[in-house]
Amino acid sequence: MILHLELLEFFVSVERNLSPILRDHALVVGGHPKSRGVVSACSRDLQKRGVRIGMALSSAYSMAPDAAFVEPHFLAYTQISEKIKASLCHQDIKMTQVSVDEFYLDLAKKDLNFGDWILFGHTLQAQILKDFGISATVGLGSSSDVAKLASALANPRHILAVLPGEEETFSYGVQTTMRPYYAPERFSVLDALVA
Repeated sequence: MILHLELLEFFVSVERNLSPILRDHALVVGGHPKSRGVVSACSRDLQKRGVRIGMALSSAYSMAPDAAFVEPHFLAYTQISEKIKASLCHQDIKMTQVSVDEFYLDLAKKDLNFGDWILFGHTLQAQILKDFGISATVGLGSSSDVAKLASALANPRHILAVLPGEEETFSYGVQTTMRPYYAPERFSVLDALVA
């Protein structure tokens, strides 16, 4: 069983931890709104209003003039990510970090049942929130692709487990709900299951 863990609104969460005054504000990470930069990250409420990563800061400002705009602190993101990685390494499980906010844990050597997997995922979420003030979502599946799609469906702050043997049923729902949001290669494993 593979566990996929994604830190939610990672840049935004780190910025809010660095400056607690930002916790009650819609937030854009990227720089001054009149600069020529782009949005590196934004809070979920702004995503619902159409602000997107990679968008020009000036466009984001026109959509959300009430938002707080801050310069990114990439060193802080890396440092927090490294601390979270170290905390996951203590779990005595093979761990792969694929970005500053995304990790895979291979639970194959753990003798766990379904309830144990869910409890383990909840424990990781609670520990990361307590130690770092950052929420996470967790997906569990028989492969990294299934686990990642499960965590995308579980988002935000939840856990979704796809039991071995249930991938075909899971893939049917994913075909219609998630396919527009992911690159086609993400679905090759699921497509093979229903062929």
